[in-house]
Parts: sequence; structure tokens; C-alpha cells
Amino acid sequence: MSLQCKAGEDGPFVGFISRSEFFEYHNRVDEPLCPTLLSLLDEHALRIGGKIGLVPDPARPFRYYKFSDLADFKSHAGCGLDGGGCAPGDNTHSTLFFDPHELSHNYVNRAWSGGSMGLLNEGEAVALSCQPGYSAQPSDRPGQVLGDPDWRDLLMLHGNSIPGYAAAGFWMTNLARQYGWDRAQTLHRRIRSGTSAADFEREFARVYPISMDAAWSQALNTPGAPPCEDEWGCTSIPLDVGSESAPDCDGQMHRSITVIDQPGVVLSLTGAGSEMFLRNCATAPAPIYELVAGATARTTHAAVLPPGTYTLFGAPAPSNVEFVSYLPSGFNAGTCASAGVISLDRAQVTYVDLLAGSGNGWIRLVGGGHTYRAQPVNLIWPGWPGSSGAPAICDSCEAAATCVPLPSGDVTSVAIPDGAVLRLTGVSAVASSSLYGQVMFLPDASGGAAP
Repeated sequence: MSLQCKAGEDGPFVGFISRSEFFEYHNRVDEPLCPTLLSLLDEHALRIGGKIGLVPDPARPFRYYKFSDLADFKSHAGCGLDGGGCAPGDNTHSTLFFDPHELSHNYVNRAWSGGSMGLLNEGEAVALSCQPGYSAQPSDRPGQVLGDPDWRDLLMLHGNSIPGYAAAGFWMTNLARQYGWDRAQTLHRRIRSGTSAADFEREFARVYPISMDAAWSQALNTPGAPPCEDEWGCTSIPLDVGSESAPDCDGQMHRSITVIDQPGVVLSLTGAGSEMFLRNCATAPAPIYELVAGATARTTHAAVLPPGTYTLFGAPAPSNVEFVSYLPSGFNAGTCASAGVISLDRAQVTYVDLLAGSGNGWIRLVGGGHTYRAQPVNLIWPGWPGSSGAPAICDSCEAAATCVPLPSGDVTSVAIPDGAVLRLTGVSAVASSSLYGQVMFLPDASGGAAP
């Protein structure tokens, strides 16, 4: 139940208040809150705050101020920042219903008796929240991806410096994993805003057995180094075949899928412009498999995956994810006769996602007798980028089948009758940020049917 009140003296507004055990939630708008939002906030305070020694007190609730939009935030939050959130003292000011980064600041401020210096403040918050996120592959060196920043330039880190925040998160995560959060607390308490680089180095050496330069280099120059401690996002329950799920009230999916002896999965994402990452939280460092949404309301991915359990992460999360099926046995088969079947839908974008280094084989297509626009992405073949040996759509498995090649970089309109096959002869997927080579099938603008 929400209660409308007048503005108070210790916050930007009061608005409509909802309460949980550890939070007093202020919403600018009178609207029902997502059903599990308050319970998730309490659980987050216990689990993530508990990592750094916080004991939440029901008699002293955290105050969360949810602004209606960015313009409202910039006009009334009193933060003086370009972003959409800040954490003055025990308060969270944010345009998000659930802001793990700013909440982490709150936990540190209370558990460790106030803030420290920008590099520490933001490094701690990123390490605890995984916000802003980092999605490069574990084979990449973090420093190179982030532009090899110098820690001395980030001492006063604040505002919207995403590479700087990510670098600070790598550094703090590395320290916490090696030496624990108690030492991080000790350094936090010894450093205050305005500390010089020389004094920072001196205090760091009093707390840790390595130099600041060595700790920074270790965090940013180790391929596969963890960018944060992501136990919150990795907390998940299985998503079963034929089921679908929306993000939880914190914006996270908290769902996982398991591949045992199947070739992979078929997932449908709802929400144009959304994005889904699949990552095995039990394996560190773990590759990240990226599934992007197309321009249509729904996008389906037929994605090859190695065996493992994969947690779903959105960036931003689709409004809905459906676990359509596992990939059929014989997917990308060695012969046309044994090829598994993938269904296309002319109302949506469909991706066939092939792991880097693979691609030679056959995939049956059911297209309902319609024309699609097809395009290979991150695929190479003999004679590439010419058409010789290119991926091709054949109208059957027969020796006399008519085949239409899909040249590199081009969108080719092709009729796909039921019984058609995607032929990949000598084709290889090349590594990219998504770890996939793809053949993308887009709805035909004319809506025409195959002849």
C-alpha cells in the first residue's frame, strides 16, 4: 500500500511511500510496484551488503527515491551528475526501480562509516553490483579493451566514465578475491577525497603486500580476470523447454538453461533493441554468448552451445524470453539427408548461430513457402568474399536442386519452400564479440510468397 505525503527535509521528495523490512521506498508516481521489488531489495541488502559486513537495521531503513525520468532526476535529485543515479549517505536517488550500483554505495557508506575517494568508491560499487557491465570475452585483456587507463588519472573518478568505472571494478574485484573485503575496508577508511597519488600509494602499501602499480597491472593485464563479483545476477532457477519468462523486478532474468548432449538451444526474445548474454556462472573465466534482438517484435536464435548450464543476462533484458526447444539432433549435419530442421517465421528475424571455427554442414529449413532476405555474418569460406563456396539456400537435398548463394556482406532475397536446406560447404565461423558466425533471415519487405 502506498501513502502520499508531503516533501520532507532529508530527501528530494516524499511522494508515494512503500515499506519493506529494510527499505522506505519513495516513488514520484502513484503506481503499483512490481510484486517482488521490495522483497528483492531486502534480499539484496542482506546478501550483497553482508559481503562487506553490513547488518541491515529495520529501525533505520534505507531510503530509495525513484524519479519518474532523467529530466526529473537532473532537476530535483541534487546529484550534479550526468547519469541517472547517485547515493547520498543512506539514500538512493535513481531513475531505475532497482539500482544495484547506487545501493552498493549505500551499503558501503553505512557499513564503513562514509565514503572514501572516487577510485575506491566506484571500484567497490562496480565490484559489488556488476554495473556498469563488461561483456568482452575472457581471451581479451581488460586493459586493452578499456584503453589502458592509469589509476592516477582515476583517483577522483565520478560521473559517467564507463571505462574508468569498469577498470576500477576489475581492480577492486581482484583485491577482494585475493585478500578479502576486510582489507578493502581498511584501505577505504584510510583514504579520503583529495589524497594525492603518492599518499595513496603509501597507504596502499600499508594495507596490501603488493604495490598499487602491481595490483592495477595484475587486474587489467590478466585475460579472463573477473570484472566483478556476480553472485546476485548468477542466482537463477531453470527455464524449462516450452516455458517463457520475463525479467524479475530487479531487471535481471535470474533464469538458466542447461545443455547436456544437445547441439544447442532455440530461444525467442521479445523486444526490439534488447540483448541477451548467456554465461556459465560455474566456470571462470567463461565465454559469453551474445544473442541480439532484431528490428522485429520477436527475434529467434537457433544457437549452438557447448555442454553446460548458462545463466541469462540482459543488456537490456528482453521483455520476454521463450525457451522454444533444444536444437534438433543432426543440426548442421554432415549430410543433407540427416540434417535437423529449423523453422523460420516471416514475421520475425531468425538467426542461425554457429560457434566460431565451425560451420561446415547442412541445416534443413521450414519457411512456409515464403521469401526471406538472408545475410551471412562473421562467416568466411574458400574464395571469400566472392560467391565460390559461399553459404547457399537449396530448394531440396536432390542432386539437381536449385541453390542460391549468399555472398558476404550482401542481403539476398531468396524463396524458402518447406524442404529447403542451408548448405555450408567449407564455411567457417570467425570469432567475434558474440563468438558466433551467423546466417540471418529477415522478413521480406514485400511479404511475398515463394514461387
